[in-house]
This record gives sequence, C-alpha cells and structure tokens, in this order.
Amino acid sequence: MSDFVKFDLGHQDRGPIVRVSLDRQAAVRLLDAPNLAAYKSARGFTQYGVGWVARSPARATIPHAGHWTVVIDLEGGSGSIKAGVDVLPKAS
Repeated sequence: MSDFVKFDLGHQDRGPIVRVSLDRQAAVRLLDAPNLAAYKSARGFTQYGVGWVARSPARATIPHAGHWTVVIDLEGGSGSIKAGVDVLPKAS
C-alpha cells in the first residue's frame, strides 16, 4: 500500500454527500470502518463511490450509517496532494 492522506468523517447517517477537492489527479476512496482496516492492512476492501479522480471536485453519497473515512492516494505515484473534504446535507 502506498502513502495516503485520510479525512476522518466520524459517524454519518445514510445520505450526506461527500465533496472532495484535489489539486491533482488521485484515487479517492470512501471507506467505512471495516474497509478502512482492510485497506490499511493491504487486504481486499470495498470502496463506496468515487475511484480515480481526473477532475475536481468529486462527489460520493454515504450509502449507510457508520463511521466513514475518505482516503486519497496516488496509487503508487510520487508527489504530494492538497485536498479538502466537505460533508454536505443529503439531497431532499
């Protein structure tokens, strides 16, 4: 697993939108607690929404209640990433 930047979103209910702004292309992964643990230990994991982001901002909807983290990495590439993450109210 490469180096990564993470943003802990804490507990979120189902439905809010996560908006991620990046200064360069990167992989953006919205992970619940079990999948974050799997990601950190280089095991198979499931990410919810997003993926490789070529154009900022990226958006994903939180699919179920739980503890959520956004992980951003360069998938083995080098360099640094400047990123910001906002949690927006769910659409009505």
